[in-house]
Amino acid sequence: MILIILIFKLIYANAELLDNNLEILKFDYYIEQKDFMKAEKELKNIKFDMVENIKKAVLFNKAGFVYFNLGEYDKALQFYFKSIEINPNNYFVYNNIGVIYFKLKNYKLAKDFYLKAYEIEKNYPKLLVNLAVVNFYLKNFKESYYYFLKAISCNRDYVRERFDKKKAIEILEKMVNDNPDDKELREILKWAKNRDRLNDIEF
Repeated sequence: MILIILIFKLIYANAELLDNNLEILKFDYYIEQKDFMKAEKELKNIKFDMVENIKKAVLFNKAGFVYFNLGEYDKALQFYFKSIEINPNNYFVYNNIGVIYFKLKNYKLAKDFYLKAYEIEKNYPKLLVNLAVVNFYLKNFKESYYYFLKAISCNRDYVRERFDKKKAIEILEKMVNDNPDDKELREILKWAKNRDRLNDIEF
């Protein structure tokens, strides 16, 4: 009788684990399809206590990505922080946190998290571009240029895709209007306008 009970428990446990793995597969599928509403629905069905830690950290990062794309930044941050509690060496997550703070226009905090990612991985092109951009917004132009060049050395094509002259000039013009006495900003704007296309600069 005890043996029969143990067998039933084992079958039930395996069935429950299988169900949970299916929920995770569906969650991943909807993320790939960029259907974040359905991904969130599947996320709520996942039993995280049944997932081993290393996979749990990945799932938390994906959950953060889902909520980021739904514009629910507080929830996204909660999951990202859960992820780095388990795996504090995942530079992707620090970069993702930085992206949220950048979206919230907290450029100083965004930079802090980008730098935490940079301590772990110094050749991640997206991160290098993010560091170039956030330093630009913080008016650390030499630092911005340093990361811009470093990003180019890692992946020229990615950098070319990300930088657009028209958008850069619009941002610069707004910064000049907000800081009319900043001569350095005026010089940078003048330089940018004199290029045929920032995207065509030989890297």
